[in-house]
Amino acid sequence: MSSSSSMPSLLTRQLAETHLSNNNFLESRSTIPRLLHPYTAPIFEYGRTSGLTRFIVDGLTELAYRPFFFLKFGPKSLSRTHVETLSYGPDPRQKILLLTPQNYHSSHPPTSSNKKTLLIFTHGGAWGSGSPSFYLPLLSTYASLGYTVALLGYRTYPTSTVSGQVSDVHSAYLHLTHLFPDLPCILSGHSSGSHITLLTILRYDLKVTFLGLSGVYDMLSHFRYESKRGLEILSGLQPAGGYINDNLELNSMKGSLTGVNHSSFIFVHGLEDFTVPFTQSYNASYCLKNWGCDSRVVYLDKCDHMGAVIELMKGCGERWLKNDIELTSKL
Repeated sequence: MSSSSSMPSLLTRQLAETHLSNNNFLESRSTIPRLLHPYTAPIFEYGRTSGLTRFIVDGLTELAYRPFFFLKFGPKSLSRTHVETLSYGPDPRQKILLLTPQNYHSSHPPTSSNKKTLLIFTHGGAWGSGSPSFYLPLLSTYASLGYTVALLGYRTYPTSTVSGQVSDVHSAYLHLTHLFPDLPCILSGHSSGSHITLLTILRYDLKVTFLGLSGVYDMLSHFRYESKRGLEILSGLQPAGGYINDNLELNSMKGSLTGVNHSSFIFVHGLEDFTVPFTQSYNASYCLKNWGCDSRVVYLDKCDHMGAVIELMKGCGERWLKNDIELTSKL
């Protein structure tokens, strides 16, 4: 898969803006949701606020991810052997799946020296679903490379909104850095998990390396994008973000950026991501650079929304962090 660390060309940006605003593009992907919208809106709203939607989505994902990961990564991707489960709060979702290089190498021969780095990953799920157990391949992949790897769980909507989720990520971060005080830290996340991880860094002024995959960083603009496709009633974005426009703006990156943050920000986004367009990462990085922050974007060619996290599971995070990126002429 080709990728680039430079900003996309003018042509690429124009194409992105076209697919965001072109009615034919939107309508071709939203015919059925729009036809059903008047009848299904009350049902889906009840599902979101009652937690029924979360229960169904998590159940279906649980059934699907095991055979998928087994076929994609092999048996080791599903093994919970030597994985510790830590709690950092009273809610069952406030848990961490942790694998250290020492525990991993107790049953696997080491493939590299210990990098002495803590990789913390926050799962996605549109603010209203998801589990750290859906990302188990990250544990074996990066523990084999010497990383201490932690997959974070947090309270999803309706148990908690964006502010509470940010608080959970911060509490988990403090818990882990207390356990591993000497390890440099990488905070990563996918989709909505990338969003709340970035807000955590900005609101608590953390100094870490941020690796955000396919994230939403402007909630208001993404809500409008979802609305044009007739999908806003399925997403947890609006209720978790606070419903009204002012709250969505406050829970976006710009609403949390009050000064120069000294973290390193790396955004990764697929150019064929129609769930969250790559303009989210482009605009977020551009804004951070204008504030004087260290920020760059890695664009993945022929890659959709889930493709970015699959590439991370394969170990591409090493290349992204080192900026060891193949340049592609397509940008």
